[in-house]
Amino acid sequence: VVISGGCPNHYTSLLVKTAIDMGLVDEHIENIKASYRAKLEIMEGTLQTHFADIAEWYCPRGGYFFWLKMKNEVDTKKLKEKAEELQTGFQQGELFSCNGGFKDYIRLSFASYNESEIKEGVIRLSSVFKES
Repeated sequence: VVISGGCPNHYTSLLVKTAIDMGLVDEHIENIKASYRAKLEIMEGTLQTHFADIAEWYCPRGGYFFWLKMKNEVDTKKLKEKAEELQTGFQQGELFSCNGGFKDYIRLSFASYNESEIKEGVIRLSSVFKES
């Protein structure tokens, strides 16, 4: 029996290293960066249009998430169910707090959605918070 130390497969690692050394992944990386940049800009623009009056945020300089602080005190846990009924969603800030804080924060991801899904999701989500 051979016990693996949990390391990546050596053959596959060598193939990936060779591809990187040959510059074969550079174009792919640039395409991915452009795709995420476009998604980020779509979400930022749609948030400006539909959330500027009810939330504050900074445009992320890295990562895949926007963190919004709602201007009025709201219980995001209760609003999550309403959002899901409209086939949209968010993560409650409270889930990321060790002491139960951030109840008036939400986290939105743009990484896994196309541009039209981002727009539509943000528009639907804004109606949840504006009705509360």
